[in-house]
Amino acid sequence: MVIKNKKLIGLLMIAAGCFALYFAAGAMYKYFVTNLKGVHTKGTIIGYQRINNTGKPQPTFEFVTNTDQKIITKYKTSLPKSWNNSSYRYFKVNQTIEVAYLQNEPQHAVIVNWTSWIFYVLYSAVGLLFILIGFQFIFKKQTS
Repeated sequence: MVIKNKKLIGLLMIAAGCFALYFAAGAMYKYFVTNLKGVHTKGTIIGYQRINNTGKPQPTFEFVTNTDQKIITKYKTSLPKSWNNSSYRYFKVNQTIEVAYLQNEPQHAVIVNWTSWIFYVLYSAVGLLFILIGFQFIFKKQTS
């Protein structure tokens, strides 16, 4: 198969790769800022609920802040729905988990677990791969 407009394909691949990197970097930034600068405490998985009544149920957990405020929140993720299945493998009801939250936003807590960020790293790798392939399409000299 002969590809006639390689520059256009290259630009589309670079755009898709940049979108993937932007999405993953924003999500990783939020997770790592909360994890590194936030307050760490123990929480408990209390059940599963659907986010906005769509998709698969996500773990709901509770924890007590350092000001003795009881918080119940859902494990929110901006991953595609097909990737959300991983939470079922790792979190069981009544399981004790480590939670991190920013002092002024305890309702936006994150579960401290490698499964919370590994997919963002993989998504970033796919974005970089798309960008590299796109540059190959644009800048590789044609051979006859």
